[in-house]
Amino acid sequence: MDENKIPIVMNDKDVLKGIKLVIFDYDGVIYNMIEPLRQTVIEGTEKYELKSSGLQEDMREVFHLLEFALTRTVADQILDSKEMLDIQLLNGIPHLKRLRIATSFYGEFREKTKEPILFDGVEELIKKLNKKGIKIAILSNSAKKYILSTLEIYKLLNYFSTILGAA
Repeated sequence: MDENKIPIVMNDKDVLKGIKLVIFDYDGVIYNMIEPLRQTVIEGTEKYELKSSGLQEDMREVFHLLEFALTRTVADQILDSKEMLDIQLLNGIPHLKRLRIATSFYGEFREKTKEPILFDGVEELIKKLNKKGIKIAILSNSAKKYILSTLEIYKLLNYFSTILGAA
């Protein structure tokens, strides 16, 4: 074998040998929130005629806003609204209008994610890890209630030994 070449394909036994625990994030790893986020951003920037910094950057900023809203109480959102709304996409817009736009983004995103979608292959991977006796856990800053809800819908809750998410 040429010593400059690294084998690309590894046998499952080699990859998982000695692994006792696998910890997953939720958003963007188990839960496919990318397409609902993309649609929310495209529709919102058009609806409110916002100055885009490019779709990828706009998605990153709106995700920051949504993550803030999903992981904090309403009181904390209000108290920290300046931090929450400090994104390029909303520059130059009065604070109250920023709040209305943020609320709209949140509502549209939640509507698009009523039926959560997992990434292809996630269910099979979780079941395979379980079958091999490997414990699995979730560590996420997403709200635990959303994580639990998704896992219940897909009947995957019992496969996880630990689930840590925002209150």
